[in-house]
Amino acid sequence: MYKGITKKIGSNLTNASVSTFLLANAFVWYLSAFKFLQDIASSEGFDGNSLLFMIALNFLTFAFSAFLGISLINHFKKRITLLKYWMLAGLFLSSLFAIINLANFASVMLLAGVLGAYFGLGMPTFAGFFAASTEQKNRAKFGGTIVLLIVLAFPTVTLVGISDTYLTSSILAIWLALGLIFLTYFKPAEKKAEQKNRVSYRSVLSNKTFLLYIIPWLMFSLVNDLAMQIIATYFRINFPPYFSENYLIIENILAGGCALACGFLADKKGRKRLALIGFALLGIGYASLGLFSRDYFAAWFYVCADGVAWGAFTMLFITTLWGDIAQEKNSEKYYVLGVLPYLCSTFANLSIGTYISNNVSVSTVFSFASFFLFVSILPLVYAPETLSDKIIKNLELNNYVNSALEKVRKDNAKVRKTDKK
Repeated sequence: MYKGITKKIGSNLTNASVSTFLLANAFVWYLSAFKFLQDIASSEGFDGNSLLFMIALNFLTFAFSAFLGISLINHFKKRITLLKYWMLAGLFLSSLFAIINLANFASVMLLAGVLGAYFGLGMPTFAGFFAASTEQKNRAKFGGTIVLLIVLAFPTVTLVGISDTYLTSSILAIWLALGLIFLTYFKPAEKKAEQKNRVSYRSVLSNKTFLLYIIPWLMFSLVNDLAMQIIATYFRINFPPYFSENYLIIENILAGGCALACGFLADKKGRKRLALIGFALLGIGYASLGLFSRDYFAAWFYVCADGVAWGAFTMLFITTLWGDIAQEKNSEKYYVLGVLPYLCSTFANLSIGTYISNNVSVSTVFSFASFFLFVSILPLVYAPETLSDKIIKNLELNNYVNSALEKVRKDNAKVRKTDKK
């Protein structure tokens, strides 16, 4: 059975599963730890500027350390060794929530910087290990699984809130320990990050395929995040509380489920087609809000479109495309550059999102958002498909053969029934 599954997915099942769980585990730990820190800072009465400064420091240290983390890989023969050291250090880092005086602003800022630096050092290695452990024809499936795991695990881990810093510290340590146990127990094999497979930042940034995908991803991230506060206000004013207070939960549930479904679809039909559909769907969603103001159906359509788009885009632009574009070479630099648009857009939302919400009309924002999302489709039109033609043709041929065999089986069954009569 194990060999049959391995043959069907096209990868070593142990390697792919371990790398998938580890990448999801790392993201959930970081998101949960930083969410705890933000909640603690808010409960201690830190003002908006202090919170913004804390987030900016975290993002800056994350970005700087991610570039530094790529160079660390060169000093280890195997990525797995670096991952083990990273998780062991994380067990100690988790204890800082119980040790440091989080009522002090300087302590909170210090921890925010340490969290960013720590995750930045490990993220490229986790992403590179994932890309090396999966194959192009199944990477999207596992990428969608990562997004689903994050959507399910993140709210579960953060349910503890900030009621007890000792409990928070323990939960973070236990969650990271699960990843370490998983890695140690299954002992996955690993493709070495060979010297000949290293790529330069210049070659990444001059890669036409990379640019044609990163530009739409940047435009989507900025448009969607800058409009986030306006949409929240718009829903709060025009629709019942049960909708305005819960629409983000609905979007997250849709994103998790659609990420997995879109992963299977992307491995079957290709990445480009799915990205085009996602941008077009979200553009129509914004257009519906602009054209049908205060219409309940338009609001629901936008929520569904945004949830589906986020599920597809996180699967494509966070976990899948950069490994495809790297083409068996070391993919760490692709992943680091690929995550920067998300960081930039999130900070833009926190820094100037409120200003836009207070000074720009709702209809104008929705119209511009719809326009720029449709414009962002243009680079994708010229982008090549990252799932190779050979894989797509083999899938189509297998589907044709299976359909033909199924038809023959049904015809034979009918003949046997007729002979019996």
